[in-house]
Amino acid sequence: MAKHTFVEHYKLHDVQGKIDYISNPDRQEHLFATYDTTIDERFWDYLAGENHRAFEASGATGECVEAREFVIMLPPSLREYDPQLLLKLFADKFKAEYGLDCCSALHWNKAESNYHIHLIYSERRPLENPDIRIASRNMFYDENGKHRRTKKEILDEEGNLRPGCRIVRKGEEYKCRFFGPKEDFVGTSKFLSDVKHMYTDVINACVKDESERLTVFDRSGPYLATKKIGKNNPKAEVIRADNEARMEWNRIVDEARVAGIPEEDIVAMKKDFISSEVKKSIKDNGNKPERLGEIIRKAIGSLVEKIRNFKFPEKPAPAFGFAAYNEMVKVNNALRKVNAEIVAIDKKIKHKQNKISESQGIRYRSFRITLNKEIAELLILRKEKQDELDRIVKKAGYRDVNKFMTAFEKSCRLLEKYQAEYPDEKQPVEKESVLSKLKSYQAEAKTTARKDPEKQKKKETER
Repeated sequence: MAKHTFVEHYKLHDVQGKIDYISNPDRQEHLFATYDTTIDERFWDYLAGENHRAFEASGATGECVEAREFVIMLPPSLREYDPQLLLKLFADKFKAEYGLDCCSALHWNKAESNYHIHLIYSERRPLENPDIRIASRNMFYDENGKHRRTKKEILDEEGNLRPGCRIVRKGEEYKCRFFGPKEDFVGTSKFLSDVKHMYTDVINACVKDESERLTVFDRSGPYLATKKIGKNNPKAEVIRADNEARMEWNRIVDEARVAGIPEEDIVAMKKDFISSEVKKSIKDNGNKPERLGEIIRKAIGSLVEKIRNFKFPEKPAPAFGFAAYNEMVKVNNALRKVNAEIVAIDKKIKHKQNKISESQGIRYRSFRITLNKEIAELLILRKEKQDELDRIVKKAGYRDVNKFMTAFEKSCRLLEKYQAEYPDEKQPVEKESVLSKLKSYQAEAKTTARKDPEKQKKKETER
């Protein structure tokens, strides 16, 4: 499985307090850098005030959202870069892309195992010309902030100003607008997805080790995402068990794809046996996270059964005179070889399990113990072979087994169609359009080509 980008998104109800928390050296033991795209140090104070005024005027309930925050996890190797320049790269990228100001900080966590960026951003753009209005006479406002014509309307029976009411004296500011409206796109699923993709590209442009390259998890695909276990999470053991079930599902998905089962069939099984069952379970029994592992394990059993009943294609992949395609054939052959070894291991396990069933009684006790030990060893070997499927495609530069198989299947269909158009040719002559499509299939399945970080910085500076 590919490593996925980890970006969390939060609403902030006390932006000044949060900024102090992430950027104050007295409150952060491992603070490496801070960076703010704003010029006026009063920006965040004005923003909080304006959001509160708009919140009160709207009559909404709950808490006012003063700003929002992204927490972006970074690969450990990015410690090699200058922290201030790295942080500036991320913050300036966000402002250039969305036109929203942000305040950021770069940290380790306490265990020094999680190198990450806090990026707090405004949902509003500052106005070029702030709207500041001066009172030409005394102005009176009641407890709800409503303007009243006379002072008498905000006094109590004893002639005192009622709590919550206020008077704006002549010559004072009575209305200030420093910001435009909140941007509609903020908080939408598309915005969050775009931010993840943007920072995935930035991170991949900086990492040097292929194993640290990231992808954005595709929730519509056949795989299941694992969950991060937070510090002191009381449900850590439940989440850990669920993650193991999710990873086992993902490993079985790899086997299924190499066996030739179409991606859409696996996605349909994921929907029917996992997504729908989870919804049904919540409806019938309430939210019980501990049931998720059980649901996934049942789905795994169904997918394993489908693999066993699926007719594995006997014929080898057709050969064509295209180097890009022939490289994929080599990877496919390596995958099929490992899958065949997994099938052989499964047969051995099944044979030993049958032996155990046949060997009942006390006199076969030691024999059963020996067989169970052998089965345990075979299961360990099976998992190693499953992991080898992922290593094979990663070594060839592909994101994961499913992406590779999708590219390979599309390439086979393309070349078979091309060969049908040239029946007299044993090896079709390389045609530019076909070669271009083959390379595009490969590019889609592979991680983004790594760019030189220094060149990227230079390019962004020139902009």
